[in-house]
Amino acid sequence: RLTMEGHTHWVRAVRTAPDGKKVCSGSNDKTVRLWDASTGTELKFFAGHTMTVSSVDMTLDGSIIVSGSVDETVQLWNVASGE
Repeated sequence: RLTMEGHTHWVRAVRTAPDGKKVCSGSNDKTVRLWDASTGTELKFFAGHTMTVSSVDMTLDGSIIVSGSVDETVQLWNVASGE
């Protein structure tokens, strides 16, 4: 069993990358995080929502994370740049 720790509040959404190598998660802590699926290591941290992140997804190539929030916004995150 592998545990990924880093969020500071409830996790609301989780999605595995199409290749199975990464996992992204969204939380009540208003952040999106990207994890290495084999080690559980946090790879990237995305902050910008002002309320709970309620959904996350990734493009097929894993280069973009899409997040939806209770703040009524959808944000696109570039995985390579972290922006």
